[in-house]
Amino acid sequence: MKIFSYLLILILLSCPAYSLHTDDLKSEIESASVEVNSFFADVSRTDFLVVSGSHVSMEDKMLFNLIRTSVDYLQSIKVESDVDAIKEYSGKTIILLGSERTNVLSKKLTEDGLLIDAKESRYDPLILKFAKTTDGKKVMMAYSLKEINNNENHAITKSPLAKIMDKKYVPAAATFLSILLLYLWSILGKTAMALANEFISSKILGRASKDKKVNDKIDCNVKLHKFFTPPEIISFFITVLVFTITMSWSWSSDFSEFKAIFFINLIIIILISGLREFLRQLFCYRHKVKTEFTSWPAGAFLTLITTYFGVTFSLASYTLTEDNINEEKRLGKQAFLISLMTYSIALIAYILNILFPSLTLQMIFVFCIMTVFIEFFPFSPFAGNDIKDWNLKTWIIAYAVTIATYISMNFTLYL
Repeated sequence: MKIFSYLLILILLSCPAYSLHTDDLKSEIESASVEVNSFFADVSRTDFLVVSGSHVSMEDKMLFNLIRTSVDYLQSIKVESDVDAIKEYSGKTIILLGSERTNVLSKKLTEDGLLIDAKESRYDPLILKFAKTTDGKKVMMAYSLKEINNNENHAITKSPLAKIMDKKYVPAAATFLSILLLYLWSILGKTAMALANEFISSKILGRASKDKKVNDKIDCNVKLHKFFTPPEIISFFITVLVFTITMSWSWSSDFSEFKAIFFINLIIIILISGLREFLRQLFCYRHKVKTEFTSWPAGAFLTLITTYFGVTFSLASYTLTEDNINEEKRLGKQAFLISLMTYSIALIAYILNILFPSLTLQMIFVFCIMTVFIEFFPFSPFAGNDIKDWNLKTWIIAYAVTIATYISMNFTLYL
């Protein structure tokens, strides 16, 4: 129960910042609405074309809707997609939701030099850009600070799958391929390891007995320990390095951006992973659960491969425990509690990033929700397998919520 208390405190800590900013946000929206009304005062109500960017996040659309509800004549105007509007924008007064990064029409008008006399007004967390087209029609571009302060997920465009299919289908295809690889490994991996072990044993050591059987599980001697062991520390930093590389590669467009984000991710992953492993070690020692944090070379390889295809979906390490159903169930309970804490950190960082956009907050929620999404996978050696054995109903509900959150947080950001 203590961890739920800590979790509640963690969530409440974000509430003051949220509540204080709510009043500020209302004031900013009202001020923005006044300027919008003033800018379009002499425009015919039948002359508008409202265009939503195809890559605009859900929360940015909600912010724009707050302005629409404050401007009467905008409420009745149909919102067009940027892909459709790019063919019919000529001669229209245009309202664009999304900057060049998220709106195709915004990008075209900017890159073609069709916007003149542009000026920007900032109403945190919104930015309004007012301009005219070269044929004299008024244009307003609305976007949030996230489009300036947050990075774009480039893993989709870098993926080899993007060469053979539309980019919008790459995340789903890459996720399916990643799950398939992990499923095949869960079936074939142990068999391959057992065969390799048998081959090496027969060649080097010889058979000790004709009826000797090959065990399909790793022969491990896990001991109860209060502090991290040297192998665990090495495994921890291998894991940190693998995920720092994959996240930095996914969320950077070139090497200079990679270097800048690398150190941000390194600190974030060390702190969050360190907290998770500290809690695991503390729980296991207090409840006499014998575990060991160990590296997983095959998992690290799969992590790099799945990231290359567009979606990071594997682990570079996992928690090893005794081959005992009671131990595994107890490990499943503590794994769920740690995942719940990690999910809460992701949710808090995501909300704060809407109000106070920053690259650091973005990388925190990206890493946290990715970690929970991956470890809920219901096959060994993932924690989801132990959580499922501990409480199947809890695992189903938690995994469903995590999948929905993972998609919302990752695949509505500049895809």
